Amino acid sequence: MTDRSFRRALAALVLPAFVSTLSAMAQLPPEDSPDDRPPRPGREELHGMLDAYIISKLQEALVLDDEQYARVIVAQKRLNEQRRDYQRERQELLQRLRQSLAVEGPSEAELGRLLERLETLRSTFEARQKAAYAALDALLTVEQRARYRLLEVELERRVQDMMREVRRLRRGAVPPGPPRAR
Repeated sequence: MTDRSFRRALAALVLPAFVSTLSAMAQLPPEDSPDDRPPRPGREELHGMLDAYIISKLQEALVLDDEQYARVIVAQKRLNEQRRDYQRERQELLQRLRQSLAVEGPSEAELGRLLERLETLRSTFEARQKAAYAALDALLTVEQRARYRLLEVELERRVQDMMREVRRLRRGAVPPGPPRAR
């Protein structure tokens, strides 16, 4: 089996596993007791499945040679980790901001510090993303870069669709028919 056919076979296995994991999560009530149901997959496990799916799609859409593939994987994982770290830290700061505003007469100094940290976090993230994209772009041809940007939009849309479906199923809505072809 060649590397390329192996990667295609891996993609064929990863996507259904990712979708079925999301579906299983959707069917579990939020207040599961550990005795009633199997444990939900952890955040890291979901991130790993999502990364594997993205990487398999990169190979397919960009037609990467073996050397590019190895380097692009590292660059893509770095990009994903940066995004996740930013989202996590941003959510923590926003939660602290909410908590500060929830008390009577929040300290302006505390609010100012939190807002400053939020702005610093955003600007640092943007600079890191710019550098990560530059590193990724350096590995790709102009056509591959264009395909990458389009793929990013499509993957983001698909993940959002899947997450909407998970939320809809968690609210007890009727499951849809077969997935739409894209």
